[in-house]
Amino acid sequence: MSPLRTLPPAGTVIPFPLLLKGLLGALRPGDARARLAHEIQQLYGVREVHLLNSGRSVLTVLLQAMKEARPERTEVILPGYTCYSVAAAAVRVGLKVRPVDIDPDTFDYDPAALEAVDTSNTLALITANLFGIPN
Repeated sequence: MSPLRTLPPAGTVIPFPLLLKGLLGALRPGDARARLAHEIQQLYGVREVHLLNSGRSVLTVLLQAMKEARPERTEVILPGYTCYSVAAAAVRVGLKVRPVDIDPDTFDYDPAALEAVDTSNTLALITANLFGIPN
């Protein structure tokens, strides 16, 4: 099966009760973002919750935290074919991007190319599910 003939998911159905709750919540005074963070914190029993606006923002914050924990690691391995935002997040926090060739049939890393990479300075290896196709 060719990955390009696979249709990605097009959306998520939001049940009406949840949609109504969200709309009514917008009418309540106060900081909705803080309330949401608090509800998530209580639901999962975690110390902190950080609400961000995009996957790029999340990846940037995550890479920054990893860089602070392991400052000697300065590279991020990425598939040679992925969206701009992935590489931009790494560059934004001062990391070197190391693209690795992909398998044209799966769009995942080419195993031989990945095996040949020197990972002594690697902070993270990031993979991507392009077009909704799982790796």
